[in-house]
Amino acid sequence: MEFELKGHRYQIGRLNAFNQMNVARRLATALIPLANLRKDADKQPSDEEVARAFVTLTSQMPDELLTPAITSLLSTIKRDVGGDRGWASISTPDGMLMYSDIDGLTDLNILLIKALDANQIIDFFVDHRSASADQAVPEIG
Repeated sequence: MEFELKGHRYQIGRLNAFNQMNVARRLATALIPLANLRKDADKQPSDEEVARAFVTLTSQMPDELLTPAITSLLSTIKRDVGGDRGWASISTPDGMLMYSDIDGLTDLNILLIKALDANQIIDFFVDHRSASADQAVPEIG
């Protein structure tokens, strides 16, 4: 997935299945309401609205859950360095940002939402079942 944010081109890669599961598991309490926000909205919320909701929903999460998930997501994001020189990671392996112009509240959270989208992690929590009473709910087990 490639996109532009504030004049810079970004590219987001995929996490492996194990890391996708870990991110989903660690952020589930925040991602379920985000999935419902998108599903129930009359119009799709903007990236900024989803980013603000993400900050609010993760605000009470312990760092032990949040930091590894964010570090994993950051590892998938690269930025075009320009001049046909290719792409560079936006973070170090321990999650420190490499670019001082990335705003910590808005830009970073939009990038994290884009990484969640590229890896289809928010979509995992959307209930696609019909509300129809005629449709049986599958049982697990």
